[in-house]
Amino acid sequence: MEARASRHRLVIMRPPSAHLLRTFAAVPLPQTVLVIGDDALRHALPLAQLGFDVTACTHDSEAADRCHATLKAEGVSASTVAMPFDDLAFADESFGWVVATDLDVRADLSHVHRVLAEGGWLFAETGASSADLTQVFGQAGFAIAEAAAPAENVARTHGIFRRVGERTRG
Repeated sequence: MEARASRHRLVIMRPPSAHLLRTFAAVPLPQTVLVIGDDALRHALPLAQLGFDVTACTHDSEAADRCHATLKAEGVSASTVAMPFDDLAFADESFGWVVATDLDVRADLSHVHRVLAEGGWLFAETGASSADLTQVFGQAGFAIAEAAAPAENVARTHGIFRRVGERTRG
C-alpha cells in the first residue's frame, strides 16, 4: 500500500492494477476515462499522470474531496465527482473508457453502458466470479475483449469488455 499526504488527511491506497496500466500503455491519447469506485484515486492518479482525460467518481463527497486534493498535490488535472454509481449524471456516450472497481454488476451496469461510447471499453474489477461477470456483461450488450480472470493480489475478478452496437458490429 502507498501512503500519500493530502491537506484533508493521509490517504492510503492500494497500488494500481498492473494489468490495467499495461492495457492503457497501448491506448492512444487523447482519451476520456471515467474511473468509478470508492478507491477511484488508485487508478485515476496514474491514468491522469499518463495524460488521459480522467474523471474520478466516488460514492461520497469526502472521498471525492480527498481524491481531488491528492490529484492537485501531485500536479495532475482530473475531474472528481461524488454521485451514486446507479445514477451516473453524465451525458450519453461521454467516455471512451470506464474503469470500474466497485461495480455492482447487476445494479449499475446499465448506467455504465449508457455513459460509455459505442465502441468504448470497460475495465471492470469486482467481487463477482469469472462466470458471473462474463454472463452478466454479455447480456448487457458488452463483447468480451479479455475473459474475466482473477485480479492480481486481491480476491477480485477483472475483465475487459467492449460496448458494441449497430456502428461497431461487423
